[in-house]
Amino acid sequence: MAKSQKIETPEVEDEEVPEFLATLRDEHRYFQSLLDIAREQQELLENKGDVDLDILQDVLQYLSEYPDDYHHPRENLMFTRLREVDGGSGRLLDRLLAGHHEMEKESNRLYFTVMRANNGENIRRRKLSEDLNRFVEGYEKHMDDEDNVIFLRALNALSDKDWAELDDGMEHVEDPLFGARVRRRYRHLANVLEARLGVAKRDLIAAEYLSLGALIDSMITISETTINISYILRDRTGQTLRENFATARDTVKSGKFVEIVKLPSRLNKNALDNVRDGFKETKDLVRKAAEDIRTPYNMRVDTLKDILREDFGS
Repeated sequence: MAKSQKIETPEVEDEEVPEFLATLRDEHRYFQSLLDIAREQQELLENKGDVDLDILQDVLQYLSEYPDDYHHPRENLMFTRLREVDGGSGRLLDRLLAGHHEMEKESNRLYFTVMRANNGENIRRRKLSEDLNRFVEGYEKHMDDEDNVIFLRALNALSDKDWAELDDGMEHVEDPLFGARVRRRYRHLANVLEARLGVAKRDLIAAEYLSLGALIDSMITISETTINISYILRDRTGQTLRENFATARDTVKSGKFVEIVKLPSRLNKNALDNVRDGFKETKDLVRKAAEDIRTPYNMRVDTLKDILREDFGS
């Protein structure tokens, strides 16, 4: 039997990690936090404990949706580029690509198995425990190969131009669990996850108030912005009327025929100048309002991400 060739991992220089790669690494930390929950439920199944099938279903639903639809396709983009510049990575890349397909198939299968159990169907606990154990171990091994081998090779092999082109080809999709706004179906899972990460109960209550406060602040901001826009329109309309009245009065008083002929054009110019200035003020006001609305929601997700980085290492 031929001896398998060891894949050498290059030394990584002390440099800033490209945003594309940093995003993939962050998502691995998020996935690991969910795999930890799945592992706990697997151990309860194995030891005939009280399993929380609801939370297990939520975990598997997320792992059967977001990674397969958005995370793995972005990794595949990087794999394709890495294969072009680092031929020695081809064998492991083939294995990782096959792993993406296998994890997609298995996460979907496990999700529907747990969903049927939640709907009252009898399932074999031992079989589910074995399948979950194999799934978690395989997922963790897959991410370990990516984090500690392929990502490091990519960091050394790909140029700034390569990373820039990968960024251009990366579709931004809001994460339904770790994004700025947790989708309703993942709200319970988000609370469980935050509690597991060491967030005190009072902090969870504060987070709920923060979300409510953010909503109230958003409504107030929208209301104030609408009022301010109406003020701008009113002021600009009044200014146009005053300027046009003064222009018409001075023109008629001058008695110059040429100036009287030009009067409609000058009045139109006054109106257009004020409309343009009012539009600019309104645009700046709307941009500031959008930032004011976005900030409170971003605070919550940034805090959660910081906790995850501390929990699993930066």
